Amino acid sequence: MHLAYEFGPFRLDPAARHLFRDGEPVGLTPKAFDVLVALVEAGGEVVERERLMDRVWPATAVVDANLTQTVSVLRRVLGDTATEHSYIATVPGRGYQFTAPVEAAVPAPVAGRFQPAPPPGEKTWDAARRPSVPGWRSRLTPSRLLLALPALVALLTALAVVADRAHREPEAGERTVQSLAVLPLTVLTPESLEPAFGVGLSDAITNRLSNQGSLAVRSTQAVLPYARAGSDPLEVARELGVDLVLTGTARQSGGEVRVSVQLVDVEREHPLWAATFDQPTESLFAIEDQIAERVSWDFALDLVGTAEGAHGRLATESGEAYRQFLLGRASFLERWREGSERAIRHFERALEHDPEYAAALAHLAMTRALMASNGNCWAPSRRVMNRALVEARRAIELDPEIPEGYVALGAVLMNERYDWSGADEAFRQAVELDPASSRSRYLLAMALALRGEDERAWAEARRLERARAGLPPALDADGRFSYGLLAVFLGHYEEGRRALAGISATEPHRGGARMYLAISLEALGRSEQALTELEAATLHYRSSHQAAATLAHYLGRSDDPGQRARGREILEGLEEQPETAPASLLSLAIAHAGAGSKEAAIRYLWQAHEAREVLPIVVQRDPRLDPLRGEPEFERLLEAMNLGQAPEA
Repeated sequence: MHLAYEFGPFRLDPAARHLFRDGEPVGLTPKAFDVLVALVEAGGEVVERERLMDRVWPATAVVDANLTQTVSVLRRVLGDTATEHSYIATVPGRGYQFTAPVEAAVPAPVAGRFQPAPPPGEKTWDAARRPSVPGWRSRLTPSRLLLALPALVALLTALAVVADRAHREPEAGERTVQSLAVLPLTVLTPESLEPAFGVGLSDAITNRLSNQGSLAVRSTQAVLPYARAGSDPLEVARELGVDLVLTGTARQSGGEVRVSVQLVDVEREHPLWAATFDQPTESLFAIEDQIAERVSWDFALDLVGTAEGAHGRLATESGEAYRQFLLGRASFLERWREGSERAIRHFERALEHDPEYAAALAHLAMTRALMASNGNCWAPSRRVMNRALVEARRAIELDPEIPEGYVALGAVLMNERYDWSGADEAFRQAVELDPASSRSRYLLAMALALRGEDERAWAEARRLERARAGLPPALDADGRFSYGLLAVFLGHYEEGRRALAGISATEPHRGGARMYLAISLEALGRSEQALTELEAATLHYRSSHQAAATLAHYLGRSDDPGQRARGREILEGLEEQPETAPASLLSLAIAHAGAGSKEAAIRYLWQAHEAREVLPIVVQRDPRLDPLRGEPEFERLLEAMNLGQAPEA
């Protein structure tokens, strides 16, 4: 007879894979359950990290962050806090120790479950093993039960099929489910619940599920262009090339929010299940939990892969703070400055309701840092970045397992402090916490390039590309744009051309991609094509001053007097821009570098450096500044920016 273990209000049954609190089942991810069993069975001894990882992830290459996140999730379930660990203690340099008193006991039968094992091959659904979702309400009364039985049987049958398929090896010829898209929820009551709430909640659920190796989850950025109002979810899913699609609605009535979702098998055009989740507005964050756990259970996913999902989302008890946080996430997904400014306002409002909300603080810091790094804010960049630095450090102090805090920290260290080693370390931490993030890996590659470690930088860039192998360009334009930029900065111009051309073919309005496509074409000696792309970029690029400056640059270097004259005309137009919409210092430097006025170009670059309005990687690597390399004043600028000797043109 196997043993169960009792500690505090909990009862752990390893053989049946059950955890109960005061007799009620507690939902745990498979990996978290395995870690708990290993610690409890150690009888109070310290369990080394390596031993735990070998037991829980046998024959699998994982990083320490996986174990750290799993233990953090487990502590949250058991009721441990950041300051008081009643059950699991960290032993620095070694591993973890289960510290609560444990008593062995014979496991009692679970009410409502058949004890005999089912016949081989029989499909079963073990109700006691589903995740605990306290807000998943049942509307059935005794008088309605008979009427509801057919629907209930159908739902349970679908769940059994899905669960069985997820927990066993597929049979010969059986289709396996490999990909999922979470569509933005349609808000049915826009007068009381912002439409962006549906985007934000869908993005949060996507993040919860996105680091699972067994299920590819399309990013929200990839989904948004297809998820138009009134779109057929199945058609959207087919365009995205996924096996499953999660779709639904949200409405607010009084002090309660109802979210109704269904998970649809795209090939069979049939819902696998549908559910309704009701929560008071002050407990909105529970809905994200319930939906993500429901999906994860169907596919045996381990939800610890996203630190933000496991920690930051539950770091507030304020429903309004969480709502503002979701609205901020939705606004951040917009590419332009207006979206980032709205995101900042929402994150700030979230912090007004809960000043200790680590996830909101980390996202606020990241949004500020990236805006300032790209020169997209009205306030002086240095002031904004220094503010972001304070916020990032505080966010990491509150919760060291939220990747956005490290992204913000690394961006400021790289683009304001010129601290390549510190930026490298911060971005590595962000990648460990969220391996699926193309943003973090892109920034890590950039930090390595600034350190002069080109081979390692290119290796990171290639990992970024391999992670998206097989996806059409339209499904990951941001990731491919990042890869294309890295390829250009590292001198792999043909690689950059291919990546950027794919984006331009599917998103011709994306002027930034067309501008860097032109730069790669020029580097490859295809000047006429480069000029054609630049002409288009000036029409589509939101920050068209830089596209115009790049056009002026290449015209200014032409052998054709007419083109040089046109380049000079564009340059004069840039210098005459009104103060309300001036050309950036970098744009002026680029145009002057092409016109041969090197002294003016370097002067503008010095001003941009002092204001922190130019990315160090651009000064170090951008081909448009090649005419300035070797000039004594330019070399002094490189030294002031901690860049040392510039790469050879």
